[in-house]
Amino acid sequence: MKLNSIQECLFALLRLAIGCGREDDLKIFNHLSDTQWQSIYDEAKHHGVVALAWDGIDTLPVEFKPPKALKLQWALLVEKVEKRHSYYCRVVNELSSLYRSHGIKTLQIKGVGLSSYYPHPNHREGGDIDIYTYSADKQKMSDTEANELADSLMRQEGLKVDTAHRKHSQFTYKSIPIENHKFFINTVSNTKGLRWNDLLIELMNPRIVLPDGKHEILVPSEQFNSIFLAIHAAQHFGGELNLHLLLDWAVLLKRNGLEISPEIKDTKFIRFIYVLTDLCNEYLGTDCPIIQANVGGDNKRAFNSLKTCVLKELLEPRYKEKPPRNDYIRLFLWKTGRMFYRWNCQNKVFSLSIAKAFWSSLVFHFQKPETIFGG
Repeated sequence: MKLNSIQECLFALLRLAIGCGREDDLKIFNHLSDTQWQSIYDEAKHHGVVALAWDGIDTLPVEFKPPKALKLQWALLVEKVEKRHSYYCRVVNELSSLYRSHGIKTLQIKGVGLSSYYPHPNHREGGDIDIYTYSADKQKMSDTEANELADSLMRQEGLKVDTAHRKHSQFTYKSIPIENHKFFINTVSNTKGLRWNDLLIELMNPRIVLPDGKHEILVPSEQFNSIFLAIHAAQHFGGELNLHLLLDWAVLLKRNGLEISPEIKDTKFIRFIYVLTDLCNEYLGTDCPIIQANVGGDNKRAFNSLKTCVLKELLEPRYKEKPPRNDYIRLFLWKTGRMFYRWNCQNKVFSLSIAKAFWSSLVFHFQKPETIFGG
């Protein structure tokens, strides 16, 4: 897949932002028109990387930077991202303190926790907050009991807790959507889910970081992230795969290199890990060696096909348009088509059961009938 000029500029800014710039990156910003700069801004905003792209702009010579009016607009949005990051850090810290007083540990996965990998942590945008709650003392309370207690405490705070999902519960705490995980990955349709979930628990090795320099947050190890981030990206393959996921992988590679646990033996999943790595090398400037046996020879066609598919989903997802809400038949067909397309994408990585995927979707819609004809 060939990038258009706007996408090339955005990737160049992101390379510069994470310290992986190339010698010729500056040249492509020479003589850009105001219209082109506006398109770059719009593309960055669409992918949720406005603040990171701003870091790239900071490295450009004055004469290569955007027009003054757009720079002001851009800077104001970056300021909002910074304030939101600071608020997220404070909320995670407060929620963790509340849980800690009841014997519950709170592990921040993805999001704010990963921001500590970036040169400017407060420029990584976030959506909801994902946590994994477990027992601080297994002799007093099991992990399952701790997870259930965490939800119970939210109900005591007067919050509505949605427990329809098997993997996590959902609630809104101080205006921020929270997902409280009891499993790290989908253990229903993924036949290896339970085994991989147990492996992730073994690799947690929690440590404390201060992404905003003030508030302590508990995060998992790089070894954990080297598996979890790839699984998470694969679970969004075919739906909601975005540049955030690729950038997170890139900064992890830059920080820790590529580590694949010897426990991971699935060839499809390993291929996906190498595809993510190769995309980061090519478009985000990382320099992480890939074992040629996994990308060459008989595997080359499958590797290149998967790489093209992943890049298209990152930049031009098939189901990016809103569903036809007012036509129930078309909406049903659209959602059915999306479900099978998403299964087909993820099956390239996980070897998923279509029957289990269909059943899981059926159960979810039965539990939450409002989603049947929702978005």
